[in-house]
Amino acid sequence: MLVINEVDMAVYNFVIQIMSEQVTMITKIITNLGGAVVLISLCIIALLVLKNKKYGTFMIINLATVTLINLLIKNIV
Repeated sequence: MLVINEVDMAVYNFVIQIMSEQVTMITKIITNLGGAVVLISLCIIALLVLKNKKYGTFMIINLATVTLINLLIKNIV
C-alpha cells in the first residue's frame, strides 16, 4: 500500500507542477473525445463507410450497452 501512496503523490505533484490554462484546455479536448456526440458520430460513420456492416452494428450495440451499464452504476452509487 505504501508504494501506491508514493506513486499517487508523485503523480499528484507532477500534475500540480504542469497545471496551466493550456494543459486544462488540452485535457478538456481529450475528455470530450470520449463524449457521447463523438462516439455516436463514429458509430454512424462506421455504419456508412465500412463495407462489413457487422462491425458498425457491434460498435453501436457495445456503445448502448456501456451507456446503460454506466447509468445503472451511477443510479446505484
